Amino acid sequence: MLGLGNALHYPLAISIALAVAGPAADKAAGWSAYSMGVGFGIAPVALGWVADGVGPHPAFLLLPVFIAVAVLLTVRLGRALRVPVRAA
Repeated sequence: MLGLGNALHYPLAISIALAVAGPAADKAAGWSAYSMGVGFGIAPVALGWVADGVGPHPAFLLLPVFIAVAVLLTVRLGRALRVPVRAA
């Protein structure tokens, strides 16, 4: 189930990055792939590292913080991608 949920992040992020990149589509695709790889590779390891230090239950209490940061970044990205409406 986790793989199915994560599988949608890559195509969605790439499509958004390419939509706003303009002539720098190659660079946007590279940065998107790199950032998602780092996120999927580092976040679980960091959570495990914290769990080793404080225990699994307190470590998993960080997940709401991660979700809140993701929501804030999504709102900020949504504002940045908003297309201005032209007056007719």
